[in-house]
Amino acid sequence: MFGIYSNCYTKRNSNNYLPIHSLGYSLLDMEDHVGARVRAARKTRGVSQNDLAKAIGITQPTLSNLEGGRNASSVKILDIARALKVNALWLQDGIGDMDDYQAGESAYLVAESPEDLARQLAEKGKDYLLTLIHDVTQRMKDDKKPSE
Repeated sequence: MFGIYSNCYTKRNSNNYLPIHSLGYSLLDMEDHVGARVRAARKTRGVSQNDLAKAIGITQPTLSNLEGGRNASSVKILDIARALKVNALWLQDGIGDMDDYQAGESAYLVAESPEDLARQLAEKGKDYLLTLIHDVTQRMKDDKKPSE
């Protein structure tokens, strides 16, 4: 097999090749990585690589490398999710539904360092931080409970 996405082929016999999509395989079945999900979301939304790249502040070749799996991930995942209005967790890790998009700045925090995360959390305010600590503590307690 060679090529990527719509140019994927599989050998049918010694001289003939069939496009992989003609065999009933989804490209996402073959490739489960962040780039494949970015490409699927972008195509679903009808956005070109060039337009998405401009919207999130990267070059088209950089986006192409991400979609092709040559880059394992990107610090721009949240920006891509917002631009395409898709679930960022689905985009990054394949968890949840693509269309379960949560708009708004409060839906996600992205930090470059622990200090940056602390700053962002402090900016959210005391009530937000206390609720977050409570929720995390509760989940940790629930994880320690023996299975029934």
